[in-house]
Amino acid sequence: MSNASRRIRGLGGQKTSQIMNLEETLQPNDAASHVTTILLSQIQPDLENTRKIYLSFENPRQLDQGSPDYPKAAAQLEEAERLAASIASEGLINPIDVFRVGTGYKLITGHMRTIAHVLNDADSIEARVRTRKPRNVALLQYIENFNRSDLPFSSRYHALSRAVAEEFDVRDISELADREADVVEVLASKAGIKKTQAYAWRKALLASSDVREAVESGIVTTLAETTDLIAMTVEERQSVYGAFGNAGKEGDAPGSGDPSSPDQGAASASTRHRRARPVRSVRAKPIKDPHVAAEAIKRISNGKVDVSKIDLNDFNQLSVALNHAFMALQSELAKGETRRKSRP
Repeated sequence: MSNASRRIRGLGGQKTSQIMNLEETLQPNDAASHVTTILLSQIQPDLENTRKIYLSFENPRQLDQGSPDYPKAAAQLEEAERLAASIASEGLINPIDVFRVGTGYKLITGHMRTIAHVLNDADSIEARVRTRKPRNVALLQYIENFNRSDLPFSSRYHALSRAVAEEFDVRDISELADREADVVEVLASKAGIKKTQAYAWRKALLASSDVREAVESGIVTTLAETTDLIAMTVEERQSVYGAFGNAGKEGDAPGSGDPSSPDQGAASASTRHRRARPVRSVRAKPIKDPHVAAEAIKRISNGKVDVSKIDLNDFNQLSVALNHAFMALQSELAKGETRRKSRP
């Protein structure tokens, strides 16, 4: 099987040596496990899974076109269909991972592989069955997903927050504000993040509540933007938040259906990248005139970003706003493409 085929199979493909090494060192004394075949009807999805699943496990092809999550669900169904075709042709490489719950099983990893089997009208699937729930489910899920190019930054952020809180047995990561060195060590040794990046992630994860809300609502969409936001004064951050109007309020979080949501269509955008040249992004020429940047923001976002609330002398604010405008345009175009494909 070619490397390209392995990538298309996504989580059904071969695991990297980094993932396998991390899994081996996580908790050697955890619940015993064995690989066997289980019925799909006995499997429960994990509703808190690192990667949000927009498809029904009972009928994945049944999509609600009126739902604000329809574009994401359509993109995910397309991915699941490709995975199902690959599994039907070449079989499942890696079993799903579950633990026992009463007479059934709850998923740890393998949600898309399970859906692919449903699409193939299968009755059962090969699974690694654990006798009880592992202590670090969130960390296992993050490791399984951390090298996926289509996992939005907000999802990575939430996944790491949950995994680190779980590792220290606290309800919220904010409780670890006085344990910065320990957080860095966990990120580097257990989440597989390079030490230099672990410091930046630690700063982002332990940031104030308004910064965390900015990540969740999609105002910032990269780790670099988040650390830039942290470096601003409270007043500067408020002006950035004000520029995005209702961003961060209930119903406006990424994936809510707002055309300006930066996560909208992330999976389809990633697919286009894989089919084209293997680049991560297009880099624009640095803009030295703040008025040019402001005009670009207005035009690209079609007025959705209010530049009058941005300090034009602050290039950090301009950079965050311009990136958000680009992501909003990408989301809008991806949404239109998904609607076009869904027409009979």
